[in-house]
Amino acid sequence: MGNRLRTFAAAIIMIVLALCLCSIAAASEQVVVHNDKLYVTCKGDNSIQVINLSAGAVDRMIPAGSQPYLMALSPDGSRALVVNYDSGTVSVVDTVNDSVINTFNVELGPTGVAISGDNALAFVSNAYSFCLSIYNVATGDRIVTVPVSHPAGIAVGRDGLAYAVNPGGNSLLIIDPSTGLISATIPTVDSNNGIVFVNESMALLSSTTDGNVSFFDTTTRRVTDMVPSGNGPSGIAVSPDRQTAYVSNMNGNTVAVLDLAARAIRGTIPVGKMPAGIAVSDDGRYVYVANSGGESVSVIDAATLKVDRTIATGKTPYGVVYVTSTSLVDVQPSLPSLIGGSGTNLLDFGLIGLVLLIVAIAGLVSYRRIRR
Repeated sequence: MGNRLRTFAAAIIMIVLALCLCSIAAASEQVVVHNDKLYVTCKGDNSIQVINLSAGAVDRMIPAGSQPYLMALSPDGSRALVVNYDSGTVSVVDTVNDSVINTFNVELGPTGVAISGDNALAFVSNAYSFCLSIYNVATGDRIVTVPVSHPAGIAVGRDGLAYAVNPGGNSLLIIDPSTGLISATIPTVDSNNGIVFVNESMALLSSTTDGNVSFFDTTTRRVTDMVPSGNGPSGIAVSPDRQTAYVSNMNGNTVAVLDLAARAIRGTIPVGKMPAGIAVSDDGRYVYVANSGGESVSVIDAATLKVDRTIATGKTPYGVVYVTSTSLVDVQPSLPSLIGGSGTNLLDFGLIGLVLLIVAIAGLVSYRRIRR
């Protein structure tokens, strides 16, 4: 009688244990996987090429308008706006699905674009239509057009105002989007073509013709310093810690490394032919520059200040933006990982549970035969 009870109890315990192990094996958890990528406008291919940074290669192309030029990434990262120079349009790209979800008409020869802090407004400079226009990003409707002699690069400050360099008038224009009017015209020494903000009180201006990077103080509204950066400075990208700026020297085939605290160049890196657009990874480890004359992107290691690798692209790569992409992936963790360790995969526990279940059932069958 005692042996029969022990057999029955053991079978029940094994069944419970087996069911527990099988249920644990069925458990899964979701982890965030980073699939960061680059968007590169290729003027010669009329496309935006998507570079998978994990693979280090172009893995898809997004059709754009004729001669896609520069891009702006929305503050929330969900949209990229691309100005198409020849077709006089703006392509709105969904960065999650890598697809154009809208295209709207702008004036002739768009060369610069920026997006407001609330992701709602697009500011487009039209160099050969001698104007700057403001559009509704969602609908593509034009809100207002501001006459400007020769607008080029444009950026939106933390104050919500748009700052546009005007190389035709050696000036920096400040536009109030609430009124659609130029609220200030600031004389600059150089004929600047690019602008990027470092923080709420400092912007950097690049002058391809004069070879300088200018420091602009948004509080005093004046240029405070000018630093020679090389032959034909064009694009500027700022590191996440706001300590370093990287400047592509289009006519010198180099990238200059600008120490923002010292306001001095602390290194020059040879890259491909005619570097144009430039971007920095979100962690600050890598700098990416589009070589418009070399059909490639140079990847610079920010720690060594050397080219780490070169990625082939389509024809005439020009603009570049770094896009942070994340996804949720279902994984089956190991059992000890649930309590902070590492160990056997949960599928193994499922197999063990299945074996125990078979043994337990066999035990119960044996118990019933003994009772008979």
